Amino acid sequence: MKKGYGSIDATLNSTPDSSREDLRESERFLDAQENRCKFDNENPIHEKDTSRGIHKHERKRGSLCLLSLQAIIIMRIMWTVAFYVTLSRDREEGYQYIVVGAGPAGIVTAVNLAKRLEQEAVKEGRQAERVLLLESGSLSQSEVMRDLHKFRGKQSSFRNMQNKMESMSSLLPNDFDIPLMWTKLNEKQNEQEYLSHHWPIEETFLGRAVGGSGIHNAMINVRGLPSDFDNWNVSKWSANEIMPYYNKLEDYTNPMMGENFWSAEDWHLAQKSRGRKGPLKVSIASDWFPSPFGVNFIKAALDTGIPLASPGFNIPEKRIGVGYYEFNVWNGTRQSVAQALISSQPEGAPTNLIIETGATVHNVLFESKGRENQIPVAKGIRFFSSKSKSFEKIYLSESKERNHNGEMRRLEIILSAGAILSSQILVNSGISRNGDLVNSPNVGNNLQDHPVISIIFQTNRNLTTMIKAYFHEDDEVETFESYLNFMEEKNFNNKPSVADGTHIYGTAGFTVGGFLTSPWAQTSDPDIQLTVFPHVKEPHFTLRKAENKTLDESTDDDGLVMITVALLKPESRNFLQFHEAKDVDNDRENYNGDFAFEESLDFHVPTIKGGELTQLDKERLAYGIDQVRSIMKSPSIYKTIRKEIYPGSFYEGAELNKFVEENIMQNSHWSGSTRMGDDDSSVVDNELKVRGTECLRVVDAGIMPIIPNGNTHSTTCVIGLRAVDLILGEVDD
Repeated sequence: MKKGYGSIDATLNSTPDSSREDLRESERFLDAQENRCKFDNENPIHEKDTSRGIHKHERKRGSLCLLSLQAIIIMRIMWTVAFYVTLSRDREEGYQYIVVGAGPAGIVTAVNLAKRLEQEAVKEGRQAERVLLLESGSLSQSEVMRDLHKFRGKQSSFRNMQNKMESMSSLLPNDFDIPLMWTKLNEKQNEQEYLSHHWPIEETFLGRAVGGSGIHNAMINVRGLPSDFDNWNVSKWSANEIMPYYNKLEDYTNPMMGENFWSAEDWHLAQKSRGRKGPLKVSIASDWFPSPFGVNFIKAALDTGIPLASPGFNIPEKRIGVGYYEFNVWNGTRQSVAQALISSQPEGAPTNLIIETGATVHNVLFESKGRENQIPVAKGIRFFSSKSKSFEKIYLSESKERNHNGEMRRLEIILSAGAILSSQILVNSGISRNGDLVNSPNVGNNLQDHPVISIIFQTNRNLTTMIKAYFHEDDEVETFESYLNFMEEKNFNNKPSVADGTHIYGTAGFTVGGFLTSPWAQTSDPDIQLTVFPHVKEPHFTLRKAENKTLDESTDDDGLVMITVALLKPESRNFLQFHEAKDVDNDRENYNGDFAFEESLDFHVPTIKGGELTQLDKERLAYGIDQVRSIMKSPSIYKTIRKEIYPGSFYEGAELNKFVEENIMQNSHWSGSTRMGDDDSSVVDNELKVRGTECLRVVDAGIMPIIPNGNTHSTTCVIGLRAVDLILGEVDD
């Protein structure tokens, strides 16, 4: 390298290994430009050389390169100065833990870890260790869509990396904070707002904001079954060890209201084993004003011999049957993990928790000391900041910490970016099949979902009128504002979401579901889940409908009802194909403002591959459709139904199986891609540590060996809470 005018050789000697290649790459670029200009100066092309395709209006290239040489000298000097500034930004920042991804698992992990560390520090009279939570997307639910900022609300605050206080609003709702309006996920009347809070992955909804996919899911609270955890067959993750975490997380309220299919004893059993002191509000669906179609569906199912499940489906031995769902809804608003653990906390976030948004993590940084067979030790992360418009590196503190027993703990990086993106970060870090750092062949494999199919019926005029009266979808925002005013005037702030005035706003627009066991089920656990929509509003279906014209455009949506049939234990598996998806940069025109993926963001989202249904999968889903058809023929509901319009009653047998195969949809319940296990072929071990590394864990739905029986949100939160005990060494061997 050249000396004397801004060479960065000296800088390299004091630069961390992870930064040296960046500096060398910049130097190589300047050298190439300098050599090109020297050649052009020695072989000038003049204006008269039109035979070589040079137009007369062009200046002599040699003159340009004389200027370029001067520019390169200036650039060398400026880059040297800039690198010194960068090095100061890349230094160790005093974080003992860095959590990547502020979705449900990431928030549960980061907030509870920070609280526990703070409590230990207070007892020992010392400063608490710091936890950094990084999120690629926006600050909060309330800032994803900005339509409703006129609503008032109390403020909760937290500290960012610049040591500035930022606030989150507990009652400043956006569209998705109104439970009824979650189905607007896929509506594209405003393309930029629609895409700003999603990662661009085809036909799936992956949240990109503080709260993750919890800012826009259906809010259903279904626990995993004890048999789910026993079937994982992983030490430290048995049902007896894991089931209590659900109680630790929830604040359960059971109103015993409305169309009551259950006895007092049923309600008592549903309540007695539930948590009452956790941060996540949980209540049965608001059923003072139940969907008339949902009520009739339950009655019809009972007529056909399907049993009545427990209220909320969360008594394991009484899951099979039909009934009302439980929801994470409170005072008529969504109770995401972001709202419950950060925004709604009167004391704000823990003082030792730092939250940084607009930070898209590309890879984990590891120590490299040049010794053979050394296990890589995670020491920091490299991310793109939408605030500085550049890549930055953050390192763990070099000082060790002590727990309350005087034992030493290792500093750690914790990936909680979800089953799709945590896998991508591992690959970017050299941890994959034949990876440069660690050979981990199963990263991205074993990806699972609950594949789902829909069946749609047209109702008669009487039921259609009742459904329209039940939903006020033409003026949701205005009505919801009136509802908030009503709640405030009546001082209902401490009442559950089924309090007077909640009406439909205490639900996600549906209340009824069911769990069935097909003839092919290998255990007594259900393998089919039904969800009853008194409208055609499920986002995955309406997205498919819009793109593929699934239904005749002349069909009146207001007269339709839909039941989805999901497969809970699929044989099929997906896998992730890394760096095969279009670069996020290519979708730049679809993003705006602080949510944009900047042109220099070197991050590719993976493609979801596989997922072809096995013959058994198709048979079970077809069985679920036939069960719905049988229910619809019951006297309790038959007279309200005109006809089946999708797929159509003429689909039977082999034709129905073919329909299922061709029209199956994703359910966005992704899990399993960084499988946990006691075996060496698993990606993480039973303490969620990434095999072949030190100081690196994965804590999200990706670690599930087998997808649980029902919606995955509550189990994902449980994984985050269990991880805190593992990190702090409070789980017995």
